[in-house]
Amino acid sequence: MMPKKKKKTIIIVSIIMLILILAITFILLYLKTDMFKSNQTLFVKYLGKNTENIDEMYRLFNNSEFEEKLKTNKYTSDSQFKINYVKGIGTTSESTENNINKLKLKFNSEVDATNNFNHQNIEVLNNDQSAVKVEYVQNSDTYAIKLSDLFQKYILVENSNLKDLFKKLGYTDEQLQNIPDKFESSNLKDIFKFTDEEKETLKNRYINVFSKNVSEQNFSKQSNQTIEINGQRMKANGYILKLTKEQLNTVYLQILEVLKQDEMILSKIDNIQSEIMANAEQSKLKDAFVEEIDEMISNINENNIGQEETSISIYESNGKTVSTMIKTTTYEISLDWIINDTEAFAQLIYQEMENDINTTISLNKKQDDTNLEIVNTEADDVKTITFVDNKKYNDNNGSRATTIRYENGTNRLEANIEQNIKIVENFKNEINFNSDNSIKLNTLDQDQLQEVMNIVTSGVTEKIQSLSEVINQEDIYEILIGMNILKEEEKIEGIGVTETERNRFNSKFELLPGEELRKEDIIKIIDIIKDNLIDMEVASNTVLKLRLDQNNNNNDIVTTLTNYIEKNDSNIYDVSIEYDEGTGLIKYIILTIVQK
Repeated sequence: MMPKKKKKTIIIVSIIMLILILAITFILLYLKTDMFKSNQTLFVKYLGKNTENIDEMYRLFNNSEFEEKLKTNKYTSDSQFKINYVKGIGTTSESTENNINKLKLKFNSEVDATNNFNHQNIEVLNNDQSAVKVEYVQNSDTYAIKLSDLFQKYILVENSNLKDLFKKLGYTDEQLQNIPDKFESSNLKDIFKFTDEEKETLKNRYINVFSKNVSEQNFSKQSNQTIEINGQRMKANGYILKLTKEQLNTVYLQILEVLKQDEMILSKIDNIQSEIMANAEQSKLKDAFVEEIDEMISNINENNIGQEETSISIYESNGKTVSTMIKTTTYEISLDWIINDTEAFAQLIYQEMENDINTTISLNKKQDDTNLEIVNTEADDVKTITFVDNKKYNDNNGSRATTIRYENGTNRLEANIEQNIKIVENFKNEINFNSDNSIKLNTLDQDQLQEVMNIVTSGVTEKIQSLSEVINQEDIYEILIGMNILKEEEKIEGIGVTETERNRFNSKFELLPGEELRKEDIIKIIDIIKDNLIDMEVASNTVLKLRLDQNNNNNDIVTTLTNYIEKNDSNIYDVSIEYDEGTGLIKYIILTIVQK
């Protein structure tokens, strides 16, 4: 017979073991399942899983084995870009008559990313006839361009000692402060990246702020609900948070107070400024960010009255967040997800009840095919933006067809891009720069540099002018107005020319007209217009038309005109101006020799 003391010990040990087993089971159930967790805990958990969905979508969009191979192999590609504008869709007056439809852009490329080599032959075609040809080459830190129908040599710039180059181009000491000796490449996409550790820290930081400022009493649960996402019906559990306006604003204020002091976020802003605004005051962008948050805090405090209720619902199915909904008295927002091995789907819907506005953004990816659609509805006005990207890849070849479409129910603007890619061992024609086929700007003295730049500027200006004759401004305005991007009453003739810019440009020359002006007066006029003088036309034996441009000049024309005036020092001139009917800018200064 077992002693009574030993029997008691065995019973106590058994009880302890049972308690330990139950405790371990409870901990595992708590950690691995949703059992025993509060509605608040589960709401926060599945709210945070939205970030996991975003990460998974990002991974799916950056997981092409073929595209990874392009980063480490030489490849060639042939691409074609075309725009098509259709007006009066579905009516008897439907038309594609617009000169922009006649244009086509072709790219023939050779790329070796490993060795920083990029060779592009770019051609603009009008009705399949070549209008402009440009060749661009990057070879490590050397950059070159060639317009073969204007000059036969590559114009090279070495990415080093750039301050010296720009000084020879006439830049002032103040301007040179913003020019580095060498431009460093940057990848802004990497600046915005957070490590897994940073993301976890940020998530926990703001979840803690949220949890501390919301009572458990505000949470509830809806079990075993049937919801539908992208045509698929599924069972889901809903976790709901309801807050009054004051309660919600309290959470906003606490989050904003933490955000404006969050060094992890602020350091990213510093990095952005370092990349794109290197010579600006380092604190400027960060200060603007903090000031914006302070303004938001001030606005919330001034309007923090009201008992309107906001409802936030999180739905999970099989441990994944599938839907997030926010409902207020004035607007509703929903974000739905389906992510599995064969498909990734996300849809954001914003509804503004008072103004009858509805915006739906849908993103669907299946293997290498991507569809993005943005539909914005205001009353009966519907605008749709569609992005379709279809890829086909095998071991060493790939093709890609991309369509971007904007439609407003009446008119449609569409851009189509087709690309064929081939991984190669070597390029057919290796490009090696030498003194016979190139001119290196860095090595020229100031006079030589200025001479070359004048030739290049003149040639480029000529090409731009010839291209502008193919696509006139009315064609572009027809599209902008037809797509409701620009309203008829807001139309300002001349792409990119605002009323302020037009007045500023014209005011420099509108006081020049006069009668019976002598050589000294004309020389002064030349000095005023020299930075905008691009051409001189002999309209007749007694009339010279001096053409102006807002952004260009031609020093050779300035010299020729000055020599002519000096040589014919006895001439007397009437001076008048002529405006461009399209832009409203002064186009010509007209010198008319007064007959004696």
